[in-house]
Parts: sequence; C-alpha cells; structure tokens
Amino acid sequence: MKSKILYITCAIMIFVTIYEITNTYGLFESNINMDVDSKLATWNILINDTNIGKSETFTIDNFISEEDRTVASGKIAPGTSGYFNINIDPSTTQVSIRYDLTFDFSKLDNLFTITRVEEKNGYNLIKTGPNTYSNVITLNEIKENKTNNIRVHIKWDNNEENNDKDTEIGLTENNTLNIPVSITVLQYSGEKIEPYVEPVV
Repeated sequence: MKSKILYITCAIMIFVTIYEITNTYGLFESNINMDVDSKLATWNILINDTNIGKSETFTIDNFISEEDRTVASGKIAPGTSGYFNINIDPSTTQVSIRYDLTFDFSKLDNLFTITRVEEKNGYNLIKTGPNTYSNVITLNEIKENKTNNIRVHIKWDNNEENNDKDTEIGLTENNTLNIPVSITVLQYSGEKIEPYVEPVV
C-alpha cells in the first residue's frame, strides 16, 4: 500500500515538474520573440514615389522622346530615341540595400533596345544580366538622404523586318509606350556583385 502511494506521489511530482518546465520554456520563447520583433529594422523603399515590397513589377509610362526633325514633338517613331527615369528612394530604411532592375521589352515585340543606362547622381550601375542593372545603396548613404536617380535611354530600332509591327503601333490612336520593369530589393550584406558577361557569338 505504501509503495502504491509513493508511486502515485512520484508520478504527480513528475507531472508538476514537466508542467513547470514547459510553462517556463513557453515564457522564455515569448520573451525572445518580443525582443526580436522590437529590433526589426525599418524597410521603406520608394520607387518613383510609390512604396514597394521586396520584389515588384511596375510599368513605366513616363517616356520622354528626344527631339527629331522628322518626327512631331512628343512623338516617337522607328529610328528615334528617348528615355525614362526611375527614382529609388530608401527613405527611412535602416539597412544597406541592393536593388536589381530588369527591363522587359517582350511585350513590345522587342522593337526597342537599351542604348545606355546612367545614374544621374554619379553612382556606378553594374549590368548583371542582358536587361538587368544593379547597385547598392549603403546605410551611410541612406542616412544622408541620398537616392539613386536612374535614366534609361532606349531606341526604337528601325528594322525593315518589323515594318508591319511598327505600322500597327504607329496607327494606334493615342498610343502610349508602357515598359514593364521588375525590381528586386534585398538587404545587402557585403557580397560582391558579379557583372554580366556577354556570350560570345
């Protein structure tokens, strides 16, 4: 009888001990989560004044045509060029960032080509893909409220093989040039950005 009581008492004590350990561990876990959440860095990236997440596709429609004596002002035609601007503002972001911009001309039947991509504030862009350009904005630059102002120069290729497509675009009333652009923004941790190597034909 005594051994039975002792067995029950030991079992109860074991259950109580397990409960206390579990409860203590649960509180410990909760405290860890609260500490981590309170230390998360602010992430606030503006692309042309629009707040985005870490990866997004948007459409550029602020194309500016360069003057050409054979084309009416504000218009573009095969053989002419123009540009559009992309402003990247990390604003109150609290970490260094890397961004990758990829331009998609497939919806424009690849009639256009990029002739030059420049950063108007003097930063160096790195070509990391056939139509992808990358750069880093450091935390120090963010604290100094510096932004990346990118100007993309493109040309409407004057190719005789594309006359039908060119005519279709030209005859569309009030047609606008919309260029899909994908941007991926990541926290930069110091890894080297590898430049794209053009394949040997």
